[in-house]
Amino acid sequence: MKRKGAIGLSMNTIVILIISLVSISFTDNYFEIAKNLDIFTSLYKELNTYYVDETDPGKLMKKGIDAMLKSLDPYTTYIPESEIEDFSNKLRKYKEQLFLVKSNKEYDAISLEIDHMKTTISESETVQLQFEEEKAQLEETIKLNMNKIESTSESLSSNQIALQSAMAETTHEQKKLESNRNILYKDIEPTYLSQYETLRNARDGVGMASIIGSACGGCYSQLPPQIVIEIKENKQIITCPGCGILQFWDGAEE
Repeated sequence: MKRKGAIGLSMNTIVILIISLVSISFTDNYFEIAKNLDIFTSLYKELNTYYVDETDPGKLMKKGIDAMLKSLDPYTTYIPESEIEDFSNKLRKYKEQLFLVKSNKEYDAISLEIDHMKTTISESETVQLQFEEEKAQLEETIKLNMNKIESTSESLSSNQIALQSAMAETTHEQKKLESNRNILYKDIEPTYLSQYETLRNARDGVGMASIIGSACGGCYSQLPPQIVIEIKENKQIITCPGCGILQFWDGAEE
């Protein structure tokens, strides 16, 4: 005797059954579900095609579904559409047997079985209708998500093109600045240039900085007044006592 809560589905609605078990979190886990369904379909196909012994696809699917439902709870079962028809046939037979019973005990037993059959068939049909409704809702959700994905993909593609253009422009500007720097290098005394390159390599590309008021433009520490005066006079190479980078004055007053 099947327990209450039985599920009646045809074989072509197996995917609906699998999806319905996770319908609550489907929207958030669409890609994970789609991936697992693809794995399941591939495995099912490979088993039926290449397994060393001959397999019965219907029985194989039934066992797989039964094992899956058993891992959830002991009450939910799967009834194929063909078995629902068997239930209907048994129901008719039980009704016919009611006229042949010879005791109240037999009558009560058959009546109980008839009630159970009616309940099982009714619940199975109700669940199948619910699955059809859920299927329609999930298909609509998939459609909406795919539209969002397509829109996001187009936006990402547009942003990628803009980024590549900006990177190309930046690269061009960088090469231009490097070219100008190489030209200016020729007019700098090698000793000073070597000192600058050493400082720049040691400080992540920063070898010199303009003073800000009376502070170093690199570490922002206050410089002694005499050093500030000497930097503004621009008669010698002066470094910051704190960070060591070269100091210069760009002519701007505080």
